[in-house]
Amino acid sequence: MLKVSRRRLRAFTFMTLCAAVFSFVIGVSLSINSFRQAVPNPTSPVVTGQQNSITNPLSTEGTSPPNLQLNGETIAPVDKNKLEPQVFNPPAKFQGKTLKEVHVAEQNKVIALTFDDGPWPKYTEQILDILKKENIKATFFWIGRNVEAFPEIGLHVVAQGHAIGNHTWSHSYRRMGPVMASHEIDDTAAIIESTTKVKTTLFRPPGGILTNGPAGYALSHKYTVLMWSADSTDYARRVSPNLMVNKVLKSAKPGGMILMHDGGGDRKRTVQALPTIITTLKKQGYKFVTVPELLAMEESKGAVKQESKEVEQQGASID
Repeated sequence: MLKVSRRRLRAFTFMTLCAAVFSFVIGVSLSINSFRQAVPNPTSPVVTGQQNSITNPLSTEGTSPPNLQLNGETIAPVDKNKLEPQVFNPPAKFQGKTLKEVHVAEQNKVIALTFDDGPWPKYTEQILDILKKENIKATFFWIGRNVEAFPEIGLHVVAQGHAIGNHTWSHSYRRMGPVMASHEIDDTAAIIESTTKVKTTLFRPPGGILTNGPAGYALSHKYTVLMWSADSTDYARRVSPNLMVNKVLKSAKPGGMILMHDGGGDRKRTVQALPTIITTLKKQGYKFVTVPELLAMEESKGAVKQESKEVEQQGASID
């Protein structure tokens, strides 16, 4: 009888111990899960695309360099109060439309240089330097958070007479609903205006993607969605400056728009390729204009060429 009681006691003790261990394991698992739910995975500020990654070159994000270098000389900050308000609003027939080029007379060899993903330390300044030397005005499509981080660079772009477009706040490729798309575009428009006194309804979708939300929102709010007809492919990791030049020259045409980048990463090859692109096209008889100037030329000519369907089918995914 005593042996039976001892066996039962041992069995009860063993079961109790097992239950305690099981409860401990379950408790730890629940605690870990609760912690994971309470502390979500951090969202990285780096937006990586198929060809291009947007990274921050400075550890002091949110500040601009106190002095910028142009033409090898230090220049003073721009006084925003001295800037005149500007509006880049295309003619009515282009509003709510998607374009990659415009129709101009064959003999009217005009073309637009466009730069995406700025404003950006070092490379935006170097590109401004080249454009100033060549007496060229270009069109810059800005990312809102970069305007917030580097407002002084943005002020210098505007002060030198270049046109400005909207390139969303975060340069995300993900699908968005109307609310998120509105924040991406409206917040960028707001910071461009508050920083530089520029209002713009020029829009270029990140990656050239037209089906993930922002482009649709922009079109519904009378923005002109602008793609490109000549792609430098300067976002590709292994493309050389010579290859960039060849790609642009091969696709250049009157009324065209050239895609390049001043921000979003290392753009030294873009800076190296740009002078050759400019000098070669000038020798071919081209004149460089801004996108608003290009649209105004087609408006006056009265020969609009809508390319929305063709561009949408193209399914472009370039930065």
